[in-house]
Amino acid sequence: MKRFAFAKNNEKGRITLPKRFREHIKIRDEKKLFLECKNDRIIIHSPPKDTIQKFERSAKVYDVDVSKIKTGNDFYEEVFGEKWDKLQKNRRT
Repeated sequence: MKRFAFAKNNEKGRITLPKRFREHIKIRDEKKLFLECKNDRIIIHSPPKDTIQKFERSAKVYDVDVSKIKTGNDFYEEVFGEKWDKLQKNRRT
């Protein structure tokens, strides 16, 4: 399998992963994925079946409202700060 590919995000910030990548890590329709941000990279994992349940149980123990976890643009703004704002402005012009 080729390890690299180009992908483009749409106006809502969504990225479509190439089919060969999805098949390689066994991503099926509507499957939850584990995303990890390391330095300037986003790593996508196909989590073990019980990972999501363990995370949700841990969140309950620590009284964390999972629905308030930042995702999408809110997450990027928090992680990348001003860089994200500049990228968004440049995309619009």
